[in-house]
Amino acid sequence: MTVQRPKKTATWRAKVHPAFFDIADLNRDFEREHNWIDQECRRAWNAKNATNERRSEIREEFCRRNEELLATLDQRVVDINRRYPDIPSNALADSYLYAPGPQPPDDAQAMFRYLHWMRHRESLDRTLQRQAEGDLTAVDAVARTQKDWLRITHQKGPLKAFKGDTVHRQLLGILIGLEIQPLTAEERADLFDEYCACGKAHDPDALKKQHRRLKRELEAALTAHGRGKLGQNGLK
Repeated sequence: MTVQRPKKTATWRAKVHPAFFDIADLNRDFEREHNWIDQECRRAWNAKNATNERRSEIREEFCRRNEELLATLDQRVVDINRRYPDIPSNALADSYLYAPGPQPPDDAQAMFRYLHWMRHRESLDRTLQRQAEGDLTAVDAVARTQKDWLRITHQKGPLKAFKGDTVHRQLLGILIGLEIQPLTAEERADLFDEYCACGKAHDPDALKKQHRRLKRELEAALTAHGRGKLGQNGLK
């Protein structure tokens, strides 16, 4: 159901870091373009008359179009970093990306961790912690992320869609990282009406629940950070 709310003064603009606006613009453009590429290639892949040769062509097209998209976005990221050298580091917002130890993850490790987070809504450190405690579902979770990883690195076609509302989670994560002062539920909804890739009006209470849930998941990732070990069952 479409939510209709009276628009208020955009008081939230003063409560987020100035870099948020450019990053949110970039994120919205990526979500929309990537979704378009994914839908087109997925329809072609699942077509009844799709031969193995045709699917090979689809894989190549999917990879090419995504590489072009990422190249464009990378340039925009460089420009944002140049214009905002003071972007604050937020340990909570980024907690699921970082491995134990002083060295930041390389691109491959960060991608593996991101895939795991998006697939399972849990940090890799926390999953490995559960695995060490004998939780067999954690073994399955890591194996599933490895399957996603191999599908990407060996160009085996598009990933199975992540469950849940990934579009809102992504923007909420950006907001958590760049929020200077806490937004009210109404302010958060107004912000999302302007910057969310879904293009719909947002219910303040529903978004508030999503925000709380994501923060709990990030806090669990932060708690596990530094305790999980990336061993033979994860990406080295």
